[in-house]
Amino acid sequence: MTERRLAAATLAVASLGVLGSLFLRWWQAEGAFLIVFGALDQQPGLQNGWQALTVVDLLLAGAAAAGLFGAILLARGRAQRRTLAALALIAVAALVVVTVRISNPPDPTLRAGPGAELALGALAVMLAASVVAARRSARRAAQR
Repeated sequence: MTERRLAAATLAVASLGVLGSLFLRWWQAEGAFLIVFGALDQQPGLQNGWQALTVVDLLLAGAAAAGLFGAILLARGRAQRRTLAALALIAVAALVVVTVRISNPPDPTLRAGPGAELALGALAVMLAASVVAARRSARRAAQR
């Protein structure tokens, strides 16, 4: 497997991880027990990313789509350095948004859940893969 295809596969898996994080719970209760009265889907500790986030979920879905598009371009050898740099900027922006969202939970008794942690890790991998691919693209262009 060539370096380009490895970077494309890494970028695609990271993008799918970002998308998958929206289907996991974003918040967890800090206590050992969570006693719930009423509608379970209204409790922040039991909501997935689509339910718990308002605009952030759409931004993350857009970042995941951009990452998949970049991975396809990279696998076909059509990704330009500017495209990969734009993808890196999208990943940085999404990382900032997720970090701010994690630092401000809807309730002080909640902490980041598996969805938030997966999004943070997948966005970091997406950023690293796009930066590495952009550097390799620039190096190849300089050799030509």
